[in-house]
Formats: sequence, structure tokens, C-alpha cells
Amino acid sequence: MRIRSRLLEEQRSKDELRSVNTLAAGLTAIRPTPDLLRELVQQVRSLLAVDVAYFCLLEGDTLYTPAAAGAIGDELTSRPAPAGHGIAGRIFENRHPFSTLDYLADTRISHTSVSDRQILSENIVSVLGVPLIFGNDLLGVLFAAHRSSRHFQKAEIELLTSVATHASIAVHNARLYEAGERTAKELASAHSQALEAAERDRRIAEFHACLASIALGGGTVSELAEALAAALDAHVVIQDPGERSPGPDPAPNPKILLRDLAAGAETMGRLIARKDAGFSSQDVRLLEEGLTVLSLLLLSDAAVARAESAAKTDFVHALLSPDVNDPQSTERMARRLGLDLTRPISAGFAMKPESGRAGQDDAARVAAALGGISVEYLGGWLLLFTESNTEKAIARAKALLGPGSPTKLALAPPVTGRTELVRSVHNARRAARILAVSRTEPAVEDCRRLMIYSFLFDSAAKSEFHHYVSTVLGPLLERDSDHGSDLAGTLLTFFQSGQSNAATAEKLHIHPNTLYRRMDRIDTLLGPGWRSADRLIELAIALHVRNLDRAVSGS
Repeated sequence: MRIRSRLLEEQRSKDELRSVNTLAAGLTAIRPTPDLLRELVQQVRSLLAVDVAYFCLLEGDTLYTPAAAGAIGDELTSRPAPAGHGIAGRIFENRHPFSTLDYLADTRISHTSVSDRQILSENIVSVLGVPLIFGNDLLGVLFAAHRSSRHFQKAEIELLTSVATHASIAVHNARLYEAGERTAKELASAHSQALEAAERDRRIAEFHACLASIALGGGTVSELAEALAAALDAHVVIQDPGERSPGPDPAPNPKILLRDLAAGAETMGRLIARKDAGFSSQDVRLLEEGLTVLSLLLLSDAAVARAESAAKTDFVHALLSPDVNDPQSTERMARRLGLDLTRPISAGFAMKPESGRAGQDDAARVAAALGGISVEYLGGWLLLFTESNTEKAIARAKALLGPGSPTKLALAPPVTGRTELVRSVHNARRAARILAVSRTEPAVEDCRRLMIYSFLFDSAAKSEFHHYVSTVLGPLLERDSDHGSDLAGTLLTFFQSGQSNAATAEKLHIHPNTLYRRMDRIDTLLGPGWRSADRLIELAIALHVRNLDRAVSGS
């Protein structure tokens, strides 16, 4: 019987040793600490046949429980506990294993509400704890606990101590592994930052070189805007001062940068940059550097434009003024502006719009396309160019301005000689004044088509015209003059609206009943026969030409 018991004991010891060796072999694999501890407590629980096995790691003065096997709740793993209390406190004092048959009743233990609550949450009665020591460093405590009273044998304590010895090495190695991973990540991050810094420096150097090349090589504002867009990987637009919308700036948007372009007190435009990914601090730095060069280019362009405008103005004055008679000087100025006065010259004219600079820009674009110049002259924009085919010039101008253009341009046929050119400019300006007030389409017209209205500018013919208008429209005009009404204007709108009452009322912004009362008054003043075909034509012509005369005369 004694021999059988001894054989069983030896077999149990061999089984435990085999289990410890298997556990130790598994602990040698390098892995993150949480995975290692979860496997460790599972093995301990199985090896010692206990209800609960858990592992506490020491960090400073606090114990954390990252892994537990057999726990029925999360109290053990969710709450850190002070290191100097409970069984762990006893173990830390002498660095030896400690066990108790009844944890809550054991007076050798320094109890705290946190540690006691953890034990109570799992209904634990008996506990065995052994320290994890690597060298002189205390890493934590490995616990085996039972929910009923249990006396842990010496062999069990030695077994758990052996497991703890292997576990301490594994924990130390895992921490080294994690520290190595952190170091590797830090090195990778530092390397990435170094690469980003190098890329940033490269971008800045390339952008500086590009700025220098554009600024010193006589580059344009559009070239610099394209370079800035490429450097920022953004969409960049340069606005002229007149294009800025009235009112306050929009609310800040990380995807949009707005910057005024100024030199001293002069504002020369605005830059708008948009980037869907948003702008980094480096992007803003590149933008600010580009703005300086951009403002200088705009200032230079403005100075050149002023000089060119002055040269054009001097040329037109020398060409058209009767007080200047220096053909050789005039020809030299023309050559500098790209015009050959030995060839036929065509003139065009566009009246200034009420607001904005669309007329100026449109005139400049058309003049450039026709190989000529545009210059501000007598309340509008004068074009001089050498295109000999008027129809071709009109077609190109229409294509450039497009339908619905607010700019109305009258073009005259080419002429030779200063006297004929002065007359051509005069006719083109007359036609432009008529075109600006007579119709919305087309945007470009041959001034010869508008010569029918030339009597508006002839004082002798005007007297006969006024007599004709008074004869045809006399009762309406007298009524309007005496009562401050505008029956003549109402009738003109009626004709322009296709003789539709509804369209006329809508265009005049009046109630239909108001229009009916006006039309009744017109019927009374003009008589019942005014709606006959002959009278309608007579009235329409008189009203239309009177309207043109008032617009041309500014009345």
C-alpha cells in the first residue's frame, strides 16, 4: 500500500513537471503581454485545479489585473488596487509565497475596501499568491484561489512558484518585445517625419526656384497662379478688384483660403485658393511666400498697363485731334502699338456700361483678336485694327462676346487716310450710342446698318423730326407734360410687348387694371382709329425714334 502511494505520488510529480515544462515551452514564444497572461492563468487554473487564477502586474504603487481565468464578473480586472494591501502587500514585504484558508477572516492581511470587494465579488475563500521576480525587480503576483476552504500543499506552492519563475521571464521578455516595438515605431515615425521634412524642404526649394524664374524671367500673373496651384495641389483663382462681391467675407472654411493682393495702400485683387483636403501649415507658408511675388507682378503689370494706356491715349489724340499735325510722330507711335497706318484701318466703338469693367475687358479682347488696340475715348472704348474684312471682324467679335453680352460694339469698314479715319471713328461712336439704347441683340453690328438713324445727330434734320413726332404723338405728349404721366412710354412698351396687355403690365410692373385705365385714356386721346394698321405703324415709328433721340440726347 505504501509502495502504491509512493508510485502514485511520483507519477503525479512527473505529470506536474511535464505540465510545467509544457507551460514553460509555451511561455518562451515572444508575444504581447496581454496574450501571454491570458494563456498563463488558464494553464494555472487547470494545473492546480482551482476555481480562479489571476495575475496582477505592478506599475508604480498600483496593481492591475490584466488577466483572470474562471472569474464570474469583471471586478477583478476592472479596478486597480493599492500595491501595499491585501495578500499582494504581504508578498511584496518579504517576496515569498503566501496563502490563507479564509482571506476575509485573516488578520495577517491589510484589508482595503477595493481588495476585499474584489475577493467578495468572486466568492473567494482560500488564496495562494507567489511573487514574480526577475533579477531584483518585482513584476507582480500570480494568484490561485478557491471558492471554498482549501489548504494549499507544499507541492502546490512549489509548483505555482515554478510556474511564476518561468512566467516572470516570459513577462520580462514580453515587455522587452513591447519596448522594442515601441522603439521601432518611434524610429519609423522619426524616419517618416524626416522624409516629410525633406519633402517639405524640396517643395519649398522648388517653389522658390519657380518664383525666382517667373519673377526674373518676365513671367505673367497667370503663370505664377498656375505654379502656386501646382505647389499647393489646389485650385487657385485671381480676382480683379472689381470682381469682388460686396459685403463681408464668407465664414472661415478650412478648405478655402482668401488673401487680398496689395502693394502699400493699393489693393490690386484677391486670391482664392480651394483644396478639398484642407490646407496644412506648410501650404499656408508657401501661399504667403507666393503672395509677395504675386503682388509685385500685379504692381508691375498695373504700371505697364498704365504706361500702355497713356501711350494709346497719346496716339489717339495725335491721330484724331485737329490741333496735332505731326504725321511722322503719329506713325512712330502707331508702329510701337503694332499698327501700320499705311494700310486701311478699321474703327470700332463700345459705350461704357453703367457699372463694372466688362466693357473695357471685352473691348480689349476683341481688339487683341483683331490685331489692334483699344483705348478709352469720349465716354467709351475705341478700337482701331487692320482687319480689312468687316464681316469677318464682326463674326469674330460676336464669337468672343457671346449671346446676351452687355457690351454693344459698332464696327466701321476700313478706311485710308487721317480725314477718313476721323469720320469713321465719329460714325462708329454714333452707331454705338444708338446700338446701346435701341436693342439687346446683336452685341456687334456694322455701323452702316444703323446709319438710318443718323438724323438724330443732325440739328437741321432734328427740327423736322420733332415736328413729325409732335404731329403723331401730340395729344399723348401734352397729357404727359401737363400731368406728369407717361402714356407715351406705356404705348411704346405695348408695342415692344407684341401688343399684349398681360406682357405690357408685367414689363411695367403694374396691375392689369391700371394698364386698362391707361389704355382707355390713350384711346380717348388718339381717337378710335389709332389701332388701324397704318396708324399703328406711324405711332410705332414715332415712339421708337423718339425713344432713341431721348437716349442719345441723355434726356
